[in-house]
Amino acid sequence: MNRAMWMLAAGALTLAGCRGEELTRVQLAKAGDSAQASWKTDGAVTAQVWADYEGEWTGGDKPGLDYAIELLDGATVVQTQSCQTGTCGTSVCRNTTRINDKHSGACECKMSCTLAAPKAGAYTVKATVNDPGGHFTAPKNLSLVLRK
Repeated sequence: MNRAMWMLAAGALTLAGCRGEELTRVQLAKAGDSAQASWKTDGAVTAQVWADYEGEWTGGDKPGLDYAIELLDGATVVQTQSCQTGTCGTSVCRNTTRINDKHSGACECKMSCTLAAPKAGAYTVKATVNDPGGHFTAPKNLSLVLRK
């Protein structure tokens, strides 16, 4: 492997590593969608909550999405959380373009909220995504990701 290819591979691994291991993903496609995914853990775990979004939006660099999240143990809600992409501190983008206030891109961003599994077991993560400002005009993906 030549040096340039090695550096590209190392950079990709570094970016992937900064996000942490994916624990579960709730697939959401458009504003108003609700879905759920299972999360199995072997102990008390606090997960970082990431938004994985792709599409077109207007306004700021971040699309202004809100995620309402419930962590369920069977039918019992053990935690609720509200997370917004406007609180993202870390972002990993595959591609982005900006022309004035119109953006398009595919990014994952770490929101300033966490979800905690209180003990070992199988849980359900239920998420609903909303676009209160109506800024996301052409969504392709608005998924929620829990990472270590």
